[in-house]
Amino acid sequence: MGALLFSERPEKWIAPRKGRRHALRLVREVLFRKPEGRGTSLAAALEMAVRVLKRRSLIFIISDFHDQGYETALSIAARRHEVAPLVLVDPLERTLPDVGLIEWEDLETGERRLVDTGDAEV
Repeated sequence: MGALLFSERPEKWIAPRKGRRHALRLVREVLFRKPEGRGTSLAAALEMAVRVLKRRSLIFIISDFHDQGYETALSIAARRHEVAPLVLVDPLERTLPDVGLIEWEDLETGERRLVDTGDAEV
């Protein structure tokens, strides 16, 4: 098992290996690594995965898929490898509790705005 951790660009490639120590390293990297970038680029990650994986592999993509323009890279990866998307969905992103005015920050862009959670359109 290996891993490719990414933001708007690939940040950390851990080549596939066997063993308990390697599996624990992967878990540690996923849990404690802080992304260097703020955005998301599934296309860049998929392009790198296709470049570095020489043998046919099973690729799990764990993401919320809140990105655009990755369809071509996904199609290319799926031709060479088995691709299994795991879509992360947070129910709190679908509905907001009515708590009045809050300051909202987009973690990827850093943009801040004031949001009225009591407004039905929000």
